[in-house]
Amino acid sequence: MLSKLKKKSDSGEVKVPAWHRDFRNSDELPDVKPIRTAFFINGLAILVTTAALINFVHQEYQLYGLRS
Repeated sequence: MLSKLKKKSDSGEVKVPAWHRDFRNSDELPDVKPIRTAFFINGLAILVTTAALINFVHQEYQLYGLRS
């Protein structure tokens, strides 16, 4: 006899979770890409910005040295 607390499924069949993942269905697999492409794009943008800033500061320091 079924417990009164459990809901009956609409389709009549009981879906039991599998004991292992179905690797044929890629939509149900977990995400295994730990580092996204956006991480590398943001890192490259920060690197280019930092290089431009260091170049600017170096040129300003050289101009300061020429003036004095």
